[in-house]
Amino acid sequence: MKFKVPEISKNGYGISDSDSDDDYPTPPRRLKSILKSSAAAKSPPTRASLNKSHIDSDYGRWDEIEHFQNTYTSSVDYHHLNDSFTRSSSLQHLETDTSIDKELEAIQSTISSLQLQSQEETRKLAHDFDKRNKDLWSSIEASISLAQKDADRELEEQKRAEETRQRIAQEQDEQRKEEMRKKEAEQKQQMQERSKQIQQEKAEAEKQKFGLVSAKKEYEHWYSLIMEVKRNVLPLVAQDPAIKKACSASKRKITPKIGQLTNSIGQIKRIVGVALRFRLEAHLISTQTSEISDILSEPKNLHGDQSPAYIWLLNHLSKCLLRQAEAEVSAKITTAFPLARLVVSLVVSEHPRLADILMGRLVKKACWIVPYYPLRGEGESEEQWMRRIGRKNKDETTVQYNDRMGGTAAFYFAILQTRLTSTNLVLPQQVGDDDIISRLPAQFRFSQSWTWLSHALRPPMPTLSTIPQLLATFFEMLGEPYRLAYGKQAVKVLQLIKSRIDDENAWAKNSEANMTRIKLLLDKWQTGQPLSSSDGRIWEA
Repeated sequence: MKFKVPEISKNGYGISDSDSDDDYPTPPRRLKSILKSSAAAKSPPTRASLNKSHIDSDYGRWDEIEHFQNTYTSSVDYHHLNDSFTRSSSLQHLETDTSIDKELEAIQSTISSLQLQSQEETRKLAHDFDKRNKDLWSSIEASISLAQKDADRELEEQKRAEETRQRIAQEQDEQRKEEMRKKEAEQKQQMQERSKQIQQEKAEAEKQKFGLVSAKKEYEHWYSLIMEVKRNVLPLVAQDPAIKKACSASKRKITPKIGQLTNSIGQIKRIVGVALRFRLEAHLISTQTSEISDILSEPKNLHGDQSPAYIWLLNHLSKCLLRQAEAEVSAKITTAFPLARLVVSLVVSEHPRLADILMGRLVKKACWIVPYYPLRGEGESEEQWMRRIGRKNKDETTVQYNDRMGGTAAFYFAILQTRLTSTNLVLPQQVGDDDIISRLPAQFRFSQSWTWLSHALRPPMPTLSTIPQLLATFFEMLGEPYRLAYGKQAVKVLQLIKSRIDDENAWAKNSEANMTRIKLLLDKWQTGQPLSSSDGRIWEA
């Protein structure tokens, strides 16, 4: 855009500056002609109309002369005066022209200086305008460039964001596909594992029929169960004063009832006859079972069968039963039968969880219940290992230890052989025999007798000193029911044992007494007599 310099106003001399720096103004006219034409056009000035500065100047004197001429022409002889002033006028004109020329030169010089100054100011103004215009355009271009950069950057960010979104979407899609592949592979693997598990369960079921279930696996299962109760349940009761107080009160009720059960039955047998004895035993067991069941039901009804108080009481009852088995049953194995009836009655009626807690306690107290003999673990102290196999202390002899294990095993065998009929058990209501069988857990069913004997006869178990005593106890408690239940298979097992009874290498050393007991039982069996007595086994009237 071409800058146009604004029009400069006319100066005091009637001369205007040029519109361009290259044009020069027209030279001014002679001042005298300007003055004459002005005097001719205007009325003569009076002295009163002229200010002092004008009167004192050369122009003022000249005006006075003209005023004098105009004023006194009518009264003065012009021709006379004209001659008088001709010479002086000529001189004055000459002087006046010279003065005017000088003034004109000064004026022209001033005008030229003003023109130069105006041209310089115009040039500077144009230069400043151009500079501002350039700066303005530079600023505009910079703003446009910055805006363009911002737009490019925003576009680039949008592009990167879109790329990131697409990349994330692609990764998520790939991840989803990978998860689907993994899920399909896992499902396929689970199906394979499930199929394999089903096959294994079938195989285990077949093995269980012939006593081939892993004894170690069984031992670890029950031992870990009771250790979990010890770590997670018992501390909860100990830390809560209210629960602890309630459990202690129930404990004081349960403990004496277990002792009263076996002691009262012993007294009944010594005092009364057989017919009355059955009725009294039945009444006693029924009463004790009902009372113990009511005590156990208190926390169960309030907080459920998973409550710490309920499990704590089941654990305490199990310990009481085992103490009674060690003290009474080891001395006379028939005292195990009423304890077994009490347990089975509680389990099939209202307290099925007692079966797991009691089985865990049995295995922890006597590893021979499986039977399994755990070896001493790496880093395990001798004291820890002895406690794990059921020994009380180092001072306990092998005979004392075997007697305690025999009493515990007799209690377990008594549970296995308990008749599952409503007339043989104490039940709160009438229940069918088939229903009773379905309620009893597998570890307390009679089929475990086959499993136990199979494990006990598998080498090297017979070479351990405890096994001969437990075998003798097994035949005394379960011999006849075992033979009747398994028929020809049982006969084969008994014949195999009798054929190896005299092989010293097949049995434990220093177990002659127990081996003699087994031999006498088998001899009696071969003569047609029952392997075990029914004394205390049946109490139906």
